[in-house]
Amino acid sequence: MYTPFEGPSVWTGADLDADQSWRRPWQPAKLAEIDAALAAAKAANVHWLDVTQATFPLPTVGQVLADVAEELENGRGFILLESPPPDRYTEDDRRRV
Repeated sequence: MYTPFEGPSVWTGADLDADQSWRRPWQPAKLAEIDAALAAAKAANVHWLDVTQATFPLPTVGQVLADVAEELENGRGFILLESPPPDRYTEDDRRRV
């Protein structure tokens, strides 16, 4: 007997078209938080390989990333986390971010 799969990780293209919550643009306040953490890391001369939660604090963006992880593990299984404008950060800045 055929039993269809069920749950949040079962979706169709029509479902995704109707509910676009899988698309996550960066809000200006969140980008400002990233920019502030980047400025602090640069001021402290933190190399991108040495970036940690302590050297790159993201109090509210951290929760966004935790929500993304939850969606990946227990939701649809994917998220489109839209990137900031490409000219916003230098190559070294993107590494830190």
